[in-house]
Amino acid sequence: METFPIIIGKYFDGDTDEKLKILQHGSYYDLLREWINRAGTRRLRYRASPEWAEVTQMWERFREEGVYDHRTIQMPYDLIAARFRQVAQELSMPESEKEDEWHAFFINESKAWLEHDVFLRCFMITLSAKNSTVGYEAEGAMFQMMTRQYEIKKSVAV
Repeated sequence: METFPIIIGKYFDGDTDEKLKILQHGSYYDLLREWINRAGTRRLRYRASPEWAEVTQMWERFREEGVYDHRTIQMPYDLIAARFRQVAQELSMPESEKEDEWHAFFINESKAWLEHDVFLRCFMITLSAKNSTVGYEAEGAMFQMMTRQYEIKKSVAV
């Protein structure tokens, strides 16, 4: 079965930079791995906290498995990608700068999102409790946080 990372769609009026969408599609797995590793490092601050005990235990089991379902965090990736396309469009970014700027943007945005405790918690639960009610709820909460922040109004199919 073939999988398709990143939903290459239209997230806002004028979202027509197909070349940039393909670039973002191509960097999907590498950037997700970085984001997951960063979450693992960030969670170290909370491993002794009783409020984080259950999440930390779930995360440890998830990391021991050594695999993840990329689809659980595909939507957050897609939203960051859409936000970058908005920024690139607003700034009339030259084609020659888009690849480097995209990678830097994603790294900065993903890091910033993980600085929010609620988002970090949802991110960790989404990955470690895949295909469960609590995992779906965390995934939905991430989507809501990000669409509010980025003011992306379009409803996107998961």
